[in-house]
Amino acid sequence: MKQWIRISFAVSMLALAITPLCATVAPIISGQSLWWIVKRIGLSVDAIESKVDLIDTTTTGASCGVVELGQSSVMGGMLGISTAGSYCLKEDITADITIGSSCVLLDMNGRCVTGTITVSSGSFSVIKNGFVNPPAPSGGAAPPAGIDVAGVFKFFIDNVTVLCVDSASDTPGRHAIQVVGDDVQVRHSTFIAGAGGAFVST
Repeated sequence: MKQWIRISFAVSMLALAITPLCATVAPIISGQSLWWIVKRIGLSVDAIESKVDLIDTTTTGASCGVVELGQSSVMGGMLGISTAGSYCLKEDITADITIGSSCVLLDMNGRCVTGTITVSSGSFSVIKNGFVNPPAPSGGAAPPAGIDVAGVFKFFIDNVTVLCVDSASDTPGRHAIQVVGDDVQVRHSTFIAGAGGAFVST
């Protein structure tokens, strides 16, 4: 009798522990062997583990919220980023990119921007993994740099190549990158200025 009370108590505690997952152990009939009772409990525990696995699969596939950018995102030759977030180039584009918000991650994804990138308000932001190929400037005025970073702090450029096309006649070539800011860090990048331009201007 005492053995039966201990088994019933163990089964009751297990049923109480697994109630939130809606697993049910079938009623125990008097005279069933201990082996059969344990087997029924084991089947219920397996069902609970399967449900937990299903929950894990559904929650780990959540979206990271990256905004894809392409040529269709360009308006009037400009592609403006004015909201914090993560952005990724899905194709090569021809446009001048402007970043006017802090906390922006622009992953160029190995793509090429035929144009320039201007950062006017991009503190705590990153540009990485791509190519900037500004066209040759025309006219007598000094053209903007391939990448122009002004008035920001804590800005990072990583694994970016800037190749400026030489200008014609006496027009000054572009600077590859111009930086006016505090704690702007550049890593693993290559800058080639246009004829008469500087690699890095500060």
